[in-house]
Amino acid sequence: MPTSTWIMNEKGGTGKTTLATVLVEHLQTTGLPVSIVDADTQPDQKAKSSLSAIFPAARRIDIGVSPDVLQAKPSLAVAHWDGLFDIARSGHSLVDFGANVTESLLFWLDESEIGPKLAEAKVVLAPVVVTTAHPDSVADALALVNRLREALPRGSRRLFVALNCAAGDFDSYADSPEMAAFGELVAAGELTLVVVPRCGSEIWRDAERARITALAAATMAAEDLQSRLKTPVLETARGRKALARWHAAVVDAFMDGGFFPDDRGAV
Repeated sequence: MPTSTWIMNEKGGTGKTTLATVLVEHLQTTGLPVSIVDADTQPDQKAKSSLSAIFPAARRIDIGVSPDVLQAKPSLAVAHWDGLFDIARSGHSLVDFGANVTESLLFWLDESEIGPKLAEAKVVLAPVVVTTAHPDSVADALALVNRLREALPRGSRRLFVALNCAAGDFDSYADSPEMAAFGELVAAGELTLVVVPRCGSEIWRDAERARITALAAATMAAEDLQSRLKTPVLETARGRKALARWHAAVVDAFMDGGFFPDDRGAV
């Protein structure tokens, strides 16, 4: 069944775009066509966090409303989202949403009754809510999951929460009300938790600044990568291997979570 993936959270800095990049690149290695969409308030192609800065072929949806105004009145941007329905309905797409536009997107989902329409079209929406081990981020992730459950009928969605360990693991949250709520949703078959390991590469930040993805760095010759990054030779060699391991670990975590179908080839 065609699936459209939405990478989301109402809090910025959770690693949404980094994760989106891994998923896009894995899909591309399978040979499956995937539409890439970057949705934000005036996405900046110079920003390292912009998906369209990493994939020039990505389609950009520019809301054109300042974040503070948009947060105060989500309906201002609702018409900008109508094209997403056709993108989602076509299947095999991945959309990376800026944190500032999430409230507007949810307003559009409710007002336009997108969930039932996708269910009628036999299309599944796969929101991936990305959170780091921070109290506000975890709380926002749970709130977003619950709002998506309300907006999207069960037959039209597969909900995932990516626990991004970039800023630390989630052990200290094991007994929190939020994690307990996540556990109940998992037990009810309404949610899948995916643990995204921390990337321990010494050159990760250097590669990110140069807009070289983990997979690209892993497949480049060490000498070429060192020349691009201007990092020490031995550090580059170690960092390249660590990036390759991290990319594979993230893909495996999503495979184990059932994000990819049985052939492990497509969303």
